Amino acid sequence: MIVYLYDFNGLPLGEYQCQLDKLESELQEKEVYLIPANCTETPPPQAQEGETVHFIDGQWTIEKQPEPNLSEPPEPLPTIADLIQENELLKAQIQAQSDRNDFMEDCIAEIAMQLYN
Repeated sequence: MIVYLYDFNGLPLGEYQCQLDKLESELQEKEVYLIPANCTETPPPQAQEGETVHFIDGQWTIEKQPEPNLSEPPEPLPTIADLIQENELLKAQIQAQSDRNDFMEDCIAEIAMQLYN
């Protein structure tokens, strides 16, 4: 038995060959298959150019893709220099947090020494 997989957005992922559940098939005296989650026995329809197929509320639907907005230019990608600078800043923040944690551990240890002595 072939079922058709779809993702959490309902987009088709492909086909899957289900395994026969031998124990349940013997109990019900008919073939029973193990069907994974997010699958349907109904094959998805073919979408035309500019359309997408989604599995929504138990059925396949075809939706038109929105037209891209070409009036606004895309946001430029960060340069390598920007990424290096951001990486250095993040490293410094992590080091500061680590130093603060070490200081807090030392304070707790000193308080415990005074409390228990």
